Amino acid sequence: MVPHGARETTWFVRVRDAWVAAHATEGAVSERLEAGPGTVWRQRIELELSVGARLMRVESSPNMQRKTPLEYLARGPSSGRKVLRREFHVTAKGELAHFEAPRPSAPKPRK
Repeated sequence: MVPHGARETTWFVRVRDAWVAAHATEGAVSERLEAGPGTVWRQRIELELSVGARLMRVESSPNMQRKTPLEYLARGPSSGRKVLRREFHVTAKGELAHFEAPRPSAPKPRK
């Protein structure tokens, strides 16, 4: 639990061209864990993934940023949640490492 709501962490696995919730991935084994104080529920998900497999961790928490009345009128209401997405890949050692998508190169000047 965090002030003004709950923090949620969700994992996704890249399957072809789509992100699939880790618990819904083929072969996933999930186990509910004992929740400690201030925790609603915890779940462990075990997967067998190949080297190079991509994963995404999505962390969602209450947005604590206050808006002035003028900002509210100019930008409208926000979702009230702050979302952070981070991508990983499985290394040859079986560890997770941050995945950085290749940046598109600048177009080459025409002659």
